[in-house]
Amino acid sequence: KKPIPVPLSTAPGSKMQESAGRLINCYAEALGETAPNKSVIRRAPGAVNFGTTARTGCRGFIEVAGILYVGFDGKLEKFTTAGGATVNVGNMNGTKKGFFARNNNTTPDKWFVDPDGNIATFTPTTVTNSWPDADLPACNSTCSIDGYGVFTTGDGRAFATDLNSTAVNALSFGKAESKPDGLTRCVAWGDKLLLFGSQTTEVWTNAGTSPFPFARNFVIPRGIAGPYCVTGFEDGFSKVPILVWDDNRVHKYSCGDPIA
Repeated sequence: KKPIPVPLSTAPGSKMQESAGRLINCYAEALGETAPNKSVIRRAPGAVNFGTTARTGCRGFIEVAGILYVGFDGKLEKFTTAGGATVNVGNMNGTKKGFFARNNNTTPDKWFVDPDGNIATFTPTTVTNSWPDADLPACNSTCSIDGYGVFTTGDGRAFATDLNSTAVNALSFGKAESKPDGLTRCVAWGDKLLLFGSQTTEVWTNAGTSPFPFARNFVIPRGIAGPYCVTGFEDGFSKVPILVWDDNRVHKYSCGDPIA
């Protein structure tokens, strides 16, 4: 009689002989050719419980100077490196998932924006549900690159702060004009500022110009499916951004070209 095959993957049915079997909380390690078996199953070490919170509805998070800030429905909480229970920083408007950013100040300015236009700046002890410079209009996403804060608007403009500052010149913006599709999201990746619309993606870089420091390099004729449809740009993550383009297919960004 043949032995029953043991699954070697975590995806059910990835191999015909595995049927619906899969590995859960363990992994398969290949052994040498001289071993009595081709592989051995080892248990996963699991995760350590770092912290707890009574809040719900996670909206995003950012780590700055050893403090992990987490947005929840209507609240901003923080964890220290010691973990444990969260400490409330203050009330934060809105409930939708959003985007945190910081600049390169010695004491960084920190802020949050969501697609509904809610914006907040915060310190380790306080939250202010507005931007300190009235020249910044309502925006729907944010990121930071080279010490500049960048904000996008639905009408296709991308605003930039002064270097390592929250000050905004009313003329410090560039307009994504390849197509009149507005802007949905901005992301910094390496030396590139990616500005995503619903039909096009524009790639800008720091040109040192004034008042808006960025200049457009080229345009990808595909838009993004929604504000949350990009990943892989985060520190310690992928070397290539992964996106859901406007065709609702997953692509990777490589050398300026969308590749399926």
